[in-house]
Amino acid sequence: LKPFWLKLKAEQAAPIALPLPVALMSEDGAVDNFTNDSAMMIAWERSLESQRPDALFDDPLAAALAGTKGESLSGSFEAMSKTFGFEDWGGFHKTWVAVRTRFIDDRVAEHAAGGGLP
Repeated sequence: LKPFWLKLKAEQAAPIALPLPVALMSEDGAVDNFTNDSAMMIAWERSLESQRPDALFDDPLAAALAGTKGESLSGSFEAMSKTFGFEDWGGFHKTWVAVRTRFIDDRVAEHAAGGGLP
């Protein structure tokens, strides 16, 4: 199955004037670029959580991995969400990233301490 954006042709997308976080790309690189962009955006949002005094986790490499592109993608994602009427989605997404990261980290630590998965 191909994601819906791979089926769009450039002329179909031209009328859309939104700050898209992921540019429409050729089919060859779309999935790889989306994955890279998503990872950079998540790294940026992890870096934000790491800076909080009551952070759920500390990821000292997140900001370096995100770079300025991760920050830009996160901002574009939030702006696009507002365009569609989801005013609070950006904040929710950052909170969701923090909570899911803590959950995953706890599960990995739990299984590592117990000798791994059965």
